[in-house]
Amino acid sequence: MPTVSSPVLVDSSNSGSLGDLITNDVTPSISFQIPSDVADGTTVTLYIMQGDPLAEVEVGSVEVDAAYLPGAEVTLLHSGSDLTAGTYDYFVRVVEDPIGTAVTTNSAVTSVIIDNIQPNVSGIVAPAVLNEATVLAGTFDVVITFDSEMDTGAGATPAITFSTPISGATLSTSTANMDGTVCPPTYPLAEDGQDASGIMMAVTRAKDLAGNDLTP
Repeated sequence: MPTVSSPVLVDSSNSGSLGDLITNDVTPSISFQIPSDVADGTTVTLYIMQGDPLAEVEVGSVEVDAAYLPGAEVTLLHSGSDLTAGTYDYFVRVVEDPIGTAVTTNSAVTSVIIDNIQPNVSGIVAPAVLNEATVLAGTFDVVITFDSEMDTGAGATPAITFSTPISGATLSTSTANMDGTVCPPTYPLAEDGQDASGIMMAVTRAKDLAGNDLTP
């Protein structure tokens, strides 16, 4: 029996971190390798499990010949209706028929998560009042919670701004570390005698694991 490798979500369709199998691409491209130990005439088909009830749906198929040699890599674009958010199992099926008796071999399943829903800020906890004691402490803490697992990479670091400038309250990308669904920055605070009320915080630029931008 041939050795059948699992299908792969190609990099161009992986809108999140490469290799994490989470994407917001609703028509993803999937690649697979034709086994190197099959004969001409062998059929290699990519399937996705979808529908209710769950069923095998063919994404595409090739036949081993001069155009598709053993060992070649094939990339197929998802056809049909756009996929909705959810987890989808892909697998490759190889059907050999050397003597009129079909022999079927399936690969292991590759599960791809489709997530095209924008994340939101679900909560911000910050001091209600920045008083003398807060100033004397030298810092104040903020905890921002999101409703989705967020990307922790430097390029997805949240940008946090205040509607009224606060002395010393600047945030560099190196200090706003994401931890799953939480971003807990600490701000330095300096006394310059300012008096302000109704200060609002705005959170932008963050992304979830699938690469969806934070809802404005």
